[in-house]
Amino acid sequence: MNIESAVVGDAPAVCEIQCKVNTSAKRNWDCCDLKQFCAKLDSINELGGWGKLTTDPARIQDRNAARGEALFRQRWNEAPLAWQPIQHKFYHPCAFRRAAATEFQMNTRDWNPDHVHDLQFGGAATDFKNFKWLSSSVNKSLGQTLTPYDPDQHPGGVSADCCPAEETHCPPSKDDTENILAA
Repeated sequence: MNIESAVVGDAPAVCEIQCKVNTSAKRNWDCCDLKQFCAKLDSINELGGWGKLTTDPARIQDRNAARGEALFRQRWNEAPLAWQPIQHKFYHPCAFRRAAATEFQMNTRDWNPDHVHDLQFGGAATDFKNFKWLSSSVNKSLGQTLTPYDPDQHPGGVSADCCPAEETHCPPSKDDTENILAA
């Protein structure tokens, strides 16, 4: 994945991601994975627009992410329908539908608890309100993808050439379970 910083005219700098779908791990994604990826980037941009993202070490909490993630998964799997409105715990409706197929039992192979407000940008490590479910493959890809993103250097946010998914690899005629490279 290539990353560039772009400034267009007087517009603020944007961290631009070139997805390289054909040669990266994304080649195995289905449309729901790509939609979740794009929705996560939208979420980051929304937080940035509100001025919530920081890299100031004084405002970054201790990283007890594993504890928060484990507790969230445990409490979720004990009573998933207690989390109302449940749809808000997923980045995209297709992920909600995928989880519904397993009665919302979130296994570690397919799903990761994701910090909506990422820890490296000042998010809370253990606050359950800061978690949504995200495809494991997407979550692993995002960690590496966002490494060069700095909200101070990129006040215009982050964008990807594979987003929005509906305009790139996943038109409305394509099912969410289809591979993003399928014709």
